[in-house]
Amino acid sequence: MIFNMFFEYSKTTVATAAAAAAAADSQEEIDESQKSKSATSTSEQESVGLDKSSIPPKYDLSGFQIPIEIKYSKDVGRGVFTKVDIKKGDLIYISTNNAQFQTAQEYRNFLKQLPQALACDVIIWAFSRMVSVEKEKEFIACVDLDEGSFVNSAHHSKLECNMELGTKDGLLKEDDDEKVTWYGCDLRFFAIRDIKADEEIRADYGDFAEPHGWQAMGLA
Repeated sequence: MIFNMFFEYSKTTVATAAAAAAAADSQEEIDESQKSKSATSTSEQESVGLDKSSIPPKYDLSGFQIPIEIKYSKDVGRGVFTKVDIKKGDLIYISTNNAQFQTAQEYRNFLKQLPQALACDVIIWAFSRMVSVEKEKEFIACVDLDEGSFVNSAHHSKLECNMELGTKDGLLKEDDDEKVTWYGCDLRFFAIRDIKADEEIRADYGDFAEPHGWQAMGLA
């Protein structure tokens, strides 16, 4: 099976199709999708072993640091909307429930344990990352098993990106951004401008995803 995971294009296409097909009961589908993410955490632990599991043993936390709501976005399908005003520089999301797979086989084992429909969603949500500064040619597969996977891209959209990858110390200045490379799947995202309540949270997938990593892992 070929995993052609160009994250941005695939997620936008499938989410738009889902919105068109299930507009009448969109809230029910959203609720079901959120419930299914809890089940994937158990599958992740079974596929890599508890000693190697990257997610908490008890799935009861969201990575979002502000109150959010999952709703349908007109142009791309499911999306994340803030319930409160957010100030520039505020921490929005931490990859608390991020499943990490060190090898292609671990990732395949994980997918095989999921129902087909859910596995297809996971393939769309997943992204690859460089392992470390010492291993820039090695990659790992990552997927957020919470509402973080519903964040849409601002690329090819009328809406602009309003959150950006930062460090444990916060959002970087624009002139420092090109000098820093992040590694691994432990990610923090901050508001790059003031965001109003009920506005959709959008990211630039190129900020954190390494599409060529799939080929390096033998998954493309």
